[in-house]
Amino acid sequence: MEPPEFIIDEPEYHLDDIPDDGDDDRRARLARAHIGLFAKWVIVRDLMAYDDPAAPAPDEVSAMEKVKSGEMTGSQYVNAIGDDRFHSDFVKPVAKDFVIGYYHQYLLELESIIGRREYEYLEEEVDFSLVSRHLDEAYAAFMMRPKSRSTLMTRLFG
Repeated sequence: MEPPEFIIDEPEYHLDDIPDDGDDDRRARLARAHIGLFAKWVIVRDLMAYDDPAAPAPDEVSAMEKVKSGEMTGSQYVNAIGDDRFHSDFVKPVAKDFVIGYYHQYLLELESIIGRREYEYLEEEVDFSLVSRHLDEAYAAFMMRPKSRSTLMTRLFG
């Protein structure tokens, strides 16, 4: 059974943790940074799904190419395509269990990966290769596990 679609993360979840300095745009960008880095990794690794895989919308294809080329950040993609929410349906089935099961751990590890405190960096200030290398290693380890459903997925969706 395919798990139901749900929101993995969105900036709104984080705004209360960011001091209000009067610059709402910057606060929103700080709240999006970690989401955008993860989304960029999913896109760069060709693990992002299209709304209709048989006939991808030109705007989806164009936006993914812009992320890959650096013309658009991962958070700009999520904002444009997902109404500022990173949805589980954005991810291809082959990687969905990993993304759903690992995303929280990624949040816990990100500070040590990039050497910056949470909400004190913008996406474009981070060396993406550090995040990418870490996620590549975590994904490879996940893929080496037996092919049964993850414990988390079983607990969540039976």
